Amino acid sequence: MYHILDIVVVGNRLSNHSKASAAVGLSLVVIHRRCFKMAFDDMREVHKRRYLLQPIAVEVFSSDGRNFLLAFPRKTRNKVYDR
Repeated sequence: MYHILDIVVVGNRLSNHSKASAAVGLSLVVIHRRCFKMAFDDMREVHKRRYLLQPIAVEVFSSDGRNFLLAFPRKTRNKVYDR
């Protein structure tokens, strides 16, 4: 299962997890996770890619025409690609 992270910077709104950061005046970031499953047979191509000028991403092309760019920590991308 892959996780796609959408990062949204929140102004003055507080969530349950961010009240401690608001008390000290830190900027708040809320991360929304959207999970999906893809069958191995639906993956047509997988390529190593650069993200923000760093070689940390993998692009997955599916049989229905969608593609996904997945960014990983620096040393993880090659391990994921090799699988």
